[in-house]
Amino acid sequence: MTEGPGVGSLESLREENRRRVIRTLQAAGPVSRAEIARQTGLSRTTISSLVAGLQAAGIVTEVSDSQRQAPGAQGGRPPVLITLDPSAGVAVGIDLGHRHLRVAVSDLGRRTLAEAVHEFDVDRHAAQALATATRLVEQVLREAGAAHRQVIGVGVGLPGPLDRATGMVGDSTLLPGWVGMRAAEELEQRLGLPVAADNDANLGALAECRLGAGQGCSEVAYIKASYGIGAGLVLGGRLYAGAAGTAGEIGHTPIDETGPCAARSTATPAAAEPSPTPAATSASPWPTCATWSTPSG
Repeated sequence: MTEGPGVGSLESLREENRRRVIRTLQAAGPVSRAEIARQTGLSRTTISSLVAGLQAAGIVTEVSDSQRQAPGAQGGRPPVLITLDPSAGVAVGIDLGHRHLRVAVSDLGRRTLAEAVHEFDVDRHAAQALATATRLVEQVLREAGAAHRQVIGVGVGLPGPLDRATGMVGDSTLLPGWVGMRAAEELEQRLGLPVAADNDANLGALAECRLGAGQGCSEVAYIKASYGIGAGLVLGGRLYAGAAGTAGEIGHTPIDETGPCAARSTATPAAAEPSPTPAATSASPWPTCATWSTPSG
């Protein structure tokens, strides 16, 4: 006698379907139950059950009559639209640039509630950056009037590669003060909140796929040119970071093997390099490393 699916597998399937509904609402905004069924491929009966459960949990809500679409050309009552309840929780974002740290908190409707910025040398001072990030998270939560229990998660963007298996920062040239550090783990301990960290260009690629120019595309390349040059790659609809998390580090692609130091022969300094003055050109085709000027990131 063949046994049916176990309780655990059914719960896992239901949880995955819940996530699919939530992702659809995040991407599409207020939509009808029928449209959720169409986009997820789930039956209308399943969608009705899932939406009822999410409503009971306070995660989704029905759009008020005043916000509903007008009746179509054929008349009739417009469909009831479902949306994420903005008051169901808040999300925190931490953007660690090479020369700045920005923290923001938003509701589930993606409305920014509070934001703070601090400028300093993030590259070489990891401990200070983590302490400052912790302080700013607490600050923006206070300003937004949000408690820790309302935070559904904290997302962190770092301007360097992370090993996806260990979560460790790996490139000493990009973030010399962060090598071997598990940023997400460190912040979780400091904040007491769930934290996920990734390369900033990877997060940019995911944002474009979800909300921007990459919507509906399975192959996306997102180029981030700031203090350094990096890329986020989405292949086959999934983020591709490579075995060591360095697949998008195009700023370290060799372009000139004749440069007097290894760093000069890659794309980042070549792109960031200002046009040389006549005096510099006559003295040497390569200015010294110490005199390079790059835009702040």
